Amino acid sequence: MITKADLQKEVSDNELQQLSDLNALGMIDELIVEDAINDAIAFIQSFIIIPSDPTPYLRSIAVELTLYELRKKHALHDEDVRKGCEEKLIRMARGTVPTTMTEQAAPRKTGNAFRHGRTAMSFKGF
Repeated sequence: MITKADLQKEVSDNELQQLSDLNALGMIDELIVEDAINDAIAFIQSFIIIPSDPTPYLRSIAVELTLYELRKKHALHDEDVRKGCEEKLIRMARGTVPTTMTEQAAPRKTGNAFRHGRTAMSFKGF
């Protein structure tokens, strides 16, 4: 779904190295990065089935979660990032935000403020 190149579009090579180089080798640790990507994908899969043609929005969520996982290894993570991604994924799971390039979001229900019996009441103009 995402690759190291997707992460490098979001953060510099230097930051990615600092986040992934847990063994102080002076280079990006591919295994640590891959592990963080897998953790992010597993989190996403707990909400939705990952499509073969994900939207850029879904990819950006995966990148955010991967960086969150990398930062968590250094206690630099921000819980608000994870919670924000979780809220976005809940909307995707409900169908209000598309997950694929060909999918349309479910239409929002609009209309009357409430119904009383069979008569629809509206507060339009108040």
